[in-house]
Amino acid sequence: MADVSLLETPARVIHSHDGVALVEADYGGGCGSGVCATGGCGAALLAQLFTRTPRGPLEVIDALGTRSGERVVVGVEQGSVLSASLLVYLLPLMLLLAGAVAARHVLGGDTTAALGALLGLAIGWWLARRLNRRRSPRPRILRRL
Repeated sequence: MADVSLLETPARVIHSHDGVALVEADYGGGCGSGVCATGGCGAALLAQLFTRTPRGPLEVIDALGTRSGERVVVGVEQGSVLSASLLVYLLPLMLLLAGAVAARHVLGGDTTAALGALLGLAIGWWLARRLNRRRSPRPRILRRL
């Protein structure tokens, strides 16, 4: 299977069971680590996309049957990362603007517009998180190191 435009990052397997592994990515190396996607390094992008904290574990598909402690390379399709990024950044911004304009138009006043913007931002953030969980790109273990 030819992997087209994958973002890759090295990781360590924490736990593996029934085709799913919990890994901790090595974000420190960046593009200097030698494991880069075509046209750029994806380690920091993977860290931001799949974890709430910079060092949090990541659940990935494990078709290789890895064991705890093994070093692996985790990859995700570049296009899915781009679409997820657009969703989590663009949707809240659009709803922020729509909330401000709608509140100003309906109720008038700058304070009302600011409150409408905050409400739109909160709804956009909540909706983006919900949609991104459903369509989140499925990272997978590509190979052992």
